[in-house]
Amino acid sequence: MEKRYLRRGLALAVTALVALAACTPAPSGGGSPSPAASASASAGGFSRGQGGELKILYWQAPTILNTHQATGTKDYDAARLLWLRAGWLKNQGKRNNRETSLAKWFATVKSERAASDAVQIHGGNGYSDEYPVGRFYRNCKAAVIYEGTREIHKVMQADYALGYRQDKPRRVELPAYKR
Repeated sequence: MEKRYLRRGLALAVTALVALAACTPAPSGGGSPSPAASASASAGGFSRGQGGELKILYWQAPTILNTHQATGTKDYDAARLLWLRAGWLKNQGKRNNRETSLAKWFATVKSERAASDAVQIHGGNGYSDEYPVGRFYRNCKAAVIYEGTREIHKVMQADYALGYRQDKPRRVELPAYKR
């Protein structure tokens, strides 16, 4: 009996398992696997398969996945540092409106990008219920909406950068946090 998966948003074909039994790994040495592969790599890294369809060369898939992983890690670390800076300023009793807005804006945009990359990597399965990637994408879209739209944070940061917006002094200064 064939199992069908519920898809959201698009009418897609039935999911099938693909087994790569007779694959050979790329040669070690950092070069392209063959002269034919190097010729197609210079033509953009794609080769034409049967029926004229474009295929990514088999030795490029790990590189593409690694770049997605590296970008996600970089964005996570940068968002975490912005968040820690906003918290540190708050603990010092200083104004942190600009830093909090920047941390929210950056983190929501980059989380949406990471979830979008994950859906792209999973292809059609990214929208199905068999993988949690679709849920991750829906959740990060909700964070973009609930935390204040990107456009509001973008306008705030532009106003701070251009000098149109400055934080007013507080009526009462908060004491620094002490343990």
